[in-house]
Amino acid sequence: MKRAFAIALLALTVCLRMPAAETNVPITLAEGFKKILAQDPELLHLRKEVERATGTRLVFHSRDLARLDVQPTMGLEGGNLYVHNKPFALVMARFNQPLVNRGIAAGWRRGNLEVVATEQNLNTAIANRLNEFRQYYLRAQRLQQLIGLYHELDQRLQANVTAEQQRRNVGSTGPRPLLQARVQLLSERAELNAFQREDFEVRSAMAEMMGQSIAHLPLPAEPLAHEPVKVDLKADSELAEQRREDLKFLRTLIHILTEDRRIADADYFPYISAIGSGLYIPGKKPIYQATPIIQGQQPLGTDIRGGVNMTWQVIDNGRVTGERRQIQAVREQYEIILAQLEQNIPRELERISHALENADAKLSALEKSTTEAEENLKLVETRVSLGEATQLDFSDAQRNLLAVRQGIVEAEFQHGMALAELDLATGRYLEFAEPPKGP
Repeated sequence: MKRAFAIALLALTVCLRMPAAETNVPITLAEGFKKILAQDPELLHLRKEVERATGTRLVFHSRDLARLDVQPTMGLEGGNLYVHNKPFALVMARFNQPLVNRGIAAGWRRGNLEVVATEQNLNTAIANRLNEFRQYYLRAQRLQQLIGLYHELDQRLQANVTAEQQRRNVGSTGPRPLLQARVQLLSERAELNAFQREDFEVRSAMAEMMGQSIAHLPLPAEPLAHEPVKVDLKADSELAEQRREDLKFLRTLIHILTEDRRIADADYFPYISAIGSGLYIPGKKPIYQATPIIQGQQPLGTDIRGGVNMTWQVIDNGRVTGERRQIQAVREQYEIILAQLEQNIPRELERISHALENADAKLSALEKSTTEAEENLKLVETRVSLGEATQLDFSDAQRNLLAVRQGIVEAEFQHGMALAELDLATGRYLEFAEPPKGP
């Protein structure tokens, strides 16, 4: 029964193995960042939004500049009412230039802020996207090291099975130790297959983010690295408030709504503009035949007029007040969100600092235990070969070594994830992003 169970487990393990049909493409983190910046659809869309904001700025500015409307007219005069049958032309023009409008300065600031807001929104998306890819990259590094560790363990367990089989063949041991050695090997391979499946999923997600086929899966070109980092809560908090693009974006949105409110308030006050109009007939000739009202006066059509126009809406039935209150309510919502994020920065940095310290302490403790665990496993292997130790002793020894080495990988991974969170919290990701190149 036990032998049948072991054979069934081995068959299941073989079926679960991930096919290695894909091609591994080694890639560094910096290379991955470059591909995301160049090909990510969301970032490309936000860059187009910056161009759109440039057009919106022109719209805001154009409202306060001079406007000139020209209407040319051409035709042919003829018939009994005209002295001569000939073509004619005339030009009508209207001019308007705002002189006094409390919303002019706010409108110009509003247009400029539109571009700034879209740029900061793009930078926020870049930071979030790069951080997401970095987390996948760290997970892929962790899985690659664990898979390598389990491959090494697989070779050791396979050698143990072979040694037990040889001892069984010569009659120095019974069937139980051989069965125990095979169960250990199958159990380890089941865990290895689980890591391989997770590795495939993680690297497939990386390939999608980079815009390439999963037939060419990216493979981290460097292993996990450990660099001790000390978090200065006060200095890093100040740095985060100055550099984080999400905070800048919220501040800009608040400024935009402030200017929108000032533009709405401008309708409370008079609006004064210089106006002018003119009618031009080439040659100053009459366009029609008529009897003069005053003897000797010709009905000429060319003239120029100018003046000043003022409007002041005294009663608006709450239109300006309602619009102003709506803008103010949205502005206060953004202020609340901004205050919450700013207050959360020290707590977030303190949590990251504790995570870094815990990872460093765990790594230091495990590195001291590695040599001892390796020597213990070698000693147990020797005793098993002499018949002085059992497979249970061997299993305990190799599990102890595996736990130590796997704990080192996990500590390095946790340290890397904490560093990624620190860079996001302090707004350092734009240092990794090169400015987009023009077409």
